[in-house]
Amino acid sequence: EPIYLIFIQDRFELSVQMLAFAFFPAGIVFAILPNYTGRMVDRRGGPRLLALGFLLAALVSIALPWLPGILWVAVAYTLSAVGRTFSLPAEDAMVADAAPAADRGRIMGLKETAAAFGAALGPPVGGWVYEYWAPELAFMINGLLLLMTVLLVIWWFEVKRVES
Repeated sequence: EPIYLIFIQDRFELSVQMLAFAFFPAGIVFAILPNYTGRMVDRRGGPRLLALGFLLAALVSIALPWLPGILWVAVAYTLSAVGRTFSLPAEDAMVADAAPAADRGRIMGLKETAAAFGAALGPPVGGWVYEYWAPELAFMINGLLLLMTVLLVIWWFEVKRVES
């Protein structure tokens, strides 16, 4: 995510205040929608919503470098935020459901540790790709990794459904 900010500021030459306004709608989505998407996960199950959330994030990541203006970026990032509000509760619920009750806290902690490692490694690796190869490539790689995650989620839970 820090690379989004650098790219947008470089591409559109925005002030920090304008950049903040562009991300404000996504912040509202993150503040309001998780309550509703969490209920959807409870009613409909997590795998489809997890895949949908990752798919939206992937499409936004791939499209971002070619969006023509900051208004488009704000709309796209807001859609990505909607996707993230689907995937976060689905991810947490699915991990909690899969973990034995006695190990649930430890397994949730391991999930968060893995996410933190990704959050720590992503910016330096993405920054290196951005700086030394091409800014657009950092977003393409992120989008392709997210698309691979979508396919993995669909495959994994289709296999689990067939086994049941």
